[in-house]
Amino acid sequence: MSYSLNEVEALAKKATRGAGYSWGLAEEASKAVRVLCAHGLSGCGALADTLSQFDAAGPGLCHPVRETGVWRAAEGALCPITFGTILSDRAEQAIVIPLRAEQVAQPILLLPFALQVARAIKHTVTLTTRQSVVATDGKSVSVQGSWIAHAEYVQIETGGTVETPIATSSRAKVEDHVWAKLNAFAHRTYAPATEESRRKGAG
Repeated sequence: MSYSLNEVEALAKKATRGAGYSWGLAEEASKAVRVLCAHGLSGCGALADTLSQFDAAGPGLCHPVRETGVWRAAEGALCPITFGTILSDRAEQAIVIPLRAEQVAQPILLLPFALQVARAIKHTVTLTTRQSVVATDGKSVSVQGSWIAHAEYVQIETGGTVETPIATSSRAKVEDHVWAKLNAFAHRTYAPATEESRRKGAG
């Protein structure tokens, strides 16, 4: 089905909150999904998979930690939503020090945050994984290679060139099962304020 970017953003925000993330992180995630969908990338699918993987995870598991210059999860895979917000908050540092993250779930979700950095520092930012090289100048995006659900590492640094910009669109094509999964998460925000629903993000 085809949806407007406003519809995508609204559902993404509620779904992320329903999965147990704070409203602040839900806001960041929804904007990221909108950017991806505007560039014809599978933002909704990436978010649905991420929420399923980190559903109601404890804050200690979701929060990235930095050890010997490398960002990792405290346990398991690194959440792209929480790490993405750290990336955008460290725009100035990205000019001098390349950032490296390991064992990243749905690395495609880092692209919108890198785009924010590129816009803030007025310089191209490149994300490199074993399977892809992605560059953004804060407006346009180019992709070489393919995205995967889990990246062994993601290197984020300034420099590079936006070779062939991806065309943008005002609508997003989303598979029915993906839309249904996001709706299921979003529905939790309307649940009665029981102890269980609060743990899942309602209220």
